[in-house]
Amino acid sequence: MKYRYIFVDLDNTLLDFEAAEEHSFYHTAKQHGLQFGPEELARYQAINQPLWAMMERREIAKDELVVRRYRQLFEELGVLGIDPAQYNAAYLDNLALKTLPIEGAEELCRFIHQNAVLVVATNGVSATQHRRIVSSGLGKYLDFIIVSDDAGAEKPDSRYFDRAFAVCGAVDKGECIMIGDSLSSDIRGGNDYGMDTCWFNPKGKALPEGAPQPTYIVEKLTDFIGIIQG
Repeated sequence: MKYRYIFVDLDNTLLDFEAAEEHSFYHTAKQHGLQFGPEELARYQAINQPLWAMMERREIAKDELVVRRYRQLFEELGVLGIDPAQYNAAYLDNLALKTLPIEGAEELCRFIHQNAVLVVATNGVSATQHRRIVSSGLGKYLDFIIVSDDAGAEKPDSRYFDRAFAVCGAVDKGECIMIGDSLSSDIRGGNDYGMDTCWFNPKGKALPEGAPQPTYIVEKLTDFIGIIQG
């Protein structure tokens, strides 16, 4: 094996986060007597995504982010009488209700587990991410799960990778590789830390100008098996 420690992102790499997000968004709204549709979902995403980018740049804390996104959405939509913090808690609870592995995720996880050390490296809320992993059925293949909540920092922060390395026992960065769909957190974080990286790019997008350069690019998760075999 070319690599001994394989760090794999969770959302939109192993698990279909977009499907889970959509389901939870609508289900939580229904629970609170709100009739949200595609327009409201699009507005929520337009608010949420820049906030996560701010968090990656250390401009906002996650605890503030998860409340602020709904406070801003409710203000724009004129929703009154609903506490954004409690609403967000319900949304996170509902995220685990629809957990779909990406095509090839189980095959990849099984192979890595049998031949190397599989480390799930994910940003997010710890309890939510662990529930989603259990629901996915992939948990039996995962050697270590490092959630940013537990690490005390988020990808691409080097402190996150310091913690991940300490937990899984990795020492030699040349034995490690990070695969994920996010150029800003997975690829930039791995690159900055001195690891090889692989961009999971299922839609075959062009690498944006100025983006961090991954060591490899794959459009299918199973193609990554050949890379880690060397």
